[in-house]
Amino acid sequence: PTLTPIPTVTNSPEPTALPVEVKNNTLILVEGNDTIKSFFITKYEITQKDWLNVVPADPSIKSGDNLPVSNISWFNAITYCNERSKKEALPVAYDVKTGNLLDEKGVVTTDISLVKGYRLPTSEEWEYAAKGGVNSFNFTFSGNNDYSKVAWNSINSSALIQEVGTKQANELSL
Repeated sequence: PTLTPIPTVTNSPEPTALPVEVKNNTLILVEGNDTIKSFFITKYEITQKDWLNVVPADPSIKSGDNLPVSNISWFNAITYCNERSKKEALPVAYDVKTGNLLDEKGVVTTDISLVKGYRLPTSEEWEYAAKGGVNSFNFTFSGNNDYSKVAWNSINSSALIQEVGTKQANELSL
């Protein structure tokens, strides 16, 4: 099947995770629906190169610029989000001591639409994006009915960490 083009920012409602002025093309706008507001998500997992451009130490066991960062905690991940937000002059998204979300003024919130810096996707956003969002063809797996075309596992990877972007993308180019 032919993939539907990725929706453009100008034709979509303002996303909740980042302002419209996104500075690079590694982010994909996931167009929302009745229950999930539009949001941005990175096209690939965060690579070690991306990580080291923001955080000075890489905890990954196997090194490689295009390998996903690994061996991190949830608190490491939210620290990365905050540091990347600061680097791009955006408000931080988290109180790193408590893990609470923060609005653009630094006040604790549970409303993700008030968070303006980089943040982790909610579980609902992650699942929605993985399934292809509004462009979903209802594949069994994210982007295909054959998992080996879209995912690495212990069998097809020789139990090794693989570079990001080396498998078929889903309907959103993720």
